[in-house]
Amino acid sequence: MTPARTGRYCAAAGRRSNYQRPCIQIAEEPKLHGDTSMTNVRRPALIKTFGLVLGASLLAGALLVGFVRSGLTGDFLIAFVSTREGRRGLFVMHSDGSAVRRLTTDTGLVIRPGAWSSDGRRILFFPFRPGLAHVMAGSVPRANLDMHVSPPFVIDADGQNEQRLSEQMVIPGCRWSPDNTRIVCSSGVELLEGVALYIFDVAKRVRTRLTGGSNVDMMPSWSPDGKHIAFSSTRNRSRPFKRNIFVIDADGTHERRLTDSEDAEVVPVWSPDGRSIAFVRSGFTGTNLFVVDADRPKPRMLPTAYGSQPPAWTRDGRHIMYDCPEGVCLVDVRQGKAHVLVERGHPVDAVLAPDTTRVIYRSNDGPSWNIYAWDLRTHARVKLADDGEDSMFAVSPLLER
Repeated sequence: MTPARTGRYCAAAGRRSNYQRPCIQIAEEPKLHGDTSMTNVRRPALIKTFGLVLGASLLAGALLVGFVRSGLTGDFLIAFVSTREGRRGLFVMHSDGSAVRRLTTDTGLVIRPGAWSSDGRRILFFPFRPGLAHVMAGSVPRANLDMHVSPPFVIDADGQNEQRLSEQMVIPGCRWSPDNTRIVCSSGVELLEGVALYIFDVAKRVRTRLTGGSNVDMMPSWSPDGKHIAFSSTRNRSRPFKRNIFVIDADGTHERRLTDSEDAEVVPVWSPDGRSIAFVRSGFTGTNLFVVDADRPKPRMLPTAYGSQPPAWTRDGRHIMYDCPEGVCLVDVRQGKAHVLVERGHPVDAVLAPDTTRVIYRSNDGPSWNIYAWDLRTHARVKLADDGEDSMFAVSPLLER
């Protein structure tokens, strides 16, 4: 069991800035110190287009000290796409960069945040392989086919038991159900127009369509109890940029609309208690983080967001981490007060490790893109993956001891 840590540890990118950096007191619960409200934070002279991206399924609960004090800290795995020894493929390594293992030799593939099953045993991925594209060959033109990559595949973390769940091409962004028995995806292959939600049974390798018609239903998110799915949908073909948040039961019944703005509302993420949904709204007036109750559709605006990356709830549901103009921010859901947690800089695709002590990200500070870990306690940076060009990655839950 890892001993409880005390002291103030500042989370920052380690570069010169004008920010008053918030610190987390390692005690019974996290506390941010100093006057770091958004109104008192000065924006950097240059904000890079590509900033820190936080995967919702990987950050839930990561800031809670109880998570550290409970003895659940330990090792975790990182699945990543890389070119090594002249061959591209899917790899896995431990959190310290050791025991790098090749799982596939695919010349092209996609993994997304949320690729790991909640037990840390299986990985969801989308390979480009000869013959897979025949599924769409000879079909009439259909909407959004350029977003389809491959059928969904799963593989064990040790490279065994690779399984193709269906012949159907899907859009990357599928999500495991909380019990790891099903995967929800978006696909438009079977429709003359539009994109529908499908559920794939992992064991039976059968699929069930949940939605249909000419709607474009994407970005599905399971409720914590696995009974409902939130998603972003376009319901008016004459206004393709109008996207709203809907919820449907996992059996395809009781679909209901939660929002009805004229803007693009995307990346819905459930709160840990299943009562609320966070999402990002983007329009002519800007981009903001919102929260709406699942049983009372009255969205509440939180601070300004940046881009359309998934927000991430802390385990207690009191805070949300999200991509903000200043970098990566943490907002109190009730009070609406935000703090800059990590500054925008060279790191991209950053996620907070499940042991709460490190940020995992990619950077091209060296001759190639590689994966790094930034220690929030010591501000030390360690290159985890070397000897290759690394791209997409996903972080597993903590491994069982």
